[in-house]
Amino acid sequence: MTGVIAAAGKGNRAYPYTRLIPKAMIDVCGQPVLHYTIAVMRDQLGIRDVIIVVGPHGGPIREYFGNGERHGVRIRYAQNDQVDKGLAYSVLRARDLVAGSHFVLMLSDELYWNSNHQNLLAIGYESADAILAVRGQSTNREIRKNFSVVVDGDRVRALVEKPVSSSNGLLGCGTYVFSTGIFAAIERRFEEAKATAGDLTAAINDLIASGRTVRHFALDAEYVNINYQEDIHQARSIVRRAQLPGARVSLVMPCESELSVIEDMLRLARRRPRITELLLVSRQENAALEQLVRTYGARLVVKPALSRGSFGGLFRAGIAEASGDIIAITMDDDSFDLGDLDKLLAYLCDADLVLGTRTTSQLVQQGSNLNWAARAANWMLAKIIELLWFRRQVRLTDAACTFRAFWRDTWEQIEPGITADGPEFAPEMIVEALRRRMWVLEIPINYCRSSEESRIRVEHRRPRVFLAMLRMILRKRLWR
Repeated sequence: MTGVIAAAGKGNRAYPYTRLIPKAMIDVCGQPVLHYTIAVMRDQLGIRDVIIVVGPHGGPIREYFGNGERHGVRIRYAQNDQVDKGLAYSVLRARDLVAGSHFVLMLSDELYWNSNHQNLLAIGYESADAILAVRGQSTNREIRKNFSVVVDGDRVRALVEKPVSSSNGLLGCGTYVFSTGIFAAIERRFEEAKATAGDLTAAINDLIASGRTVRHFALDAEYVNINYQEDIHQARSIVRRAQLPGARVSLVMPCESELSVIEDMLRLARRRPRITELLLVSRQENAALEQLVRTYGARLVVKPALSRGSFGGLFRAGIAEASGDIIAITMDDDSFDLGDLDKLLAYLCDADLVLGTRTTSQLVQQGSNLNWAARAANWMLAKIIELLWFRRQVRLTDAACTFRAFWRDTWEQIEPGITADGPEFAPEMIVEALRRRMWVLEIPINYCRSSEESRIRVEHRRPRVFLAMLRMILRKRLWR
């Protein structure tokens, strides 16, 4: 069958995410939400002919998906320049492109994860005028965003748009199989100038009232109807939570400490089963270091062009070589407890970037050189970031902690904005993530003894470093 995807809406309720793009292009873990809809049609329903109905703001959709070749389908476009006429009118705009007796309609602003759509076409759609995907055990809060479904056996008896509550917990989702007769039913409603002519739910109720066969399909899926900011977060969390258990983790460390300390860090890293790739970054070749790397099954990245103060450059070089789905970075001087990596990973199902913070006194070991001045400076910078991006609702207490973890697609999105090779690299990552409306979370971690702390750590606790970080933050917010 043909697949039709309604993607004409601008998505005003999801503003400011939709300030420059239509809602179908909102990023969910490195892919537009529309990508997931096409994947369901292609992989579960076997559909290769897809019609996307776009509105006046559909340029980014056409540019990204093109003719569909890169996505394993053929995509054609129908234009709806009268979005205010409603969803039903978007469906009608696809009429001339639909072949066959039935077609699948899906909405572009819904996420289905681990769904059973593959069973949809096995329930005798040929003898029905419409089949609706219905998910049971849904909450009243979820149903209020869509519509409730009244059923009698396998037949649908009524739909109620955005009800206050539902007695049966049946949520109507945005997946339908229609006979092409739905076009005439919608057209008739517009000809009669009904106030609800553009309401697809009302058109389906007309089918039911006229005695047509409308059935339901029991959908089993993680499902989000993306309307508001919190829905975007929920959609990302669903995908991240599924990806996290099998994600490959790369750990990146600069090489600035004594070889004995680096060896200790390699041993500690090899005790963490989640680390699948270990990369060390050095400014110069060193035979002894190369032997250590081979002994512990790590990789060495040598960047002789980097200067002595290229703290951020070392990390950037290692990240560029990392192949993991998740990338973690840390110092090589045993100042962080690698056991805390599990904490960072645990929160990555709810975030794009997870930061450690060294401002929890109980977790800072006695003798650490994180003195009151260093702690106050990092706290102050963190609060300035928090204030300047207060609409992101981020909470920060340590702007320069280098023990952090992030998804590969997070780095791919923020990397073009990362310019610092010095210590400003650490807060710049935070700023670039916030500028792209990403989730940034901060959690307390252990900060260990400083008896063998690396030179790179000590050199960066100077007033000029604080001022450089401050200038970078202000420039990115106020002058860019």
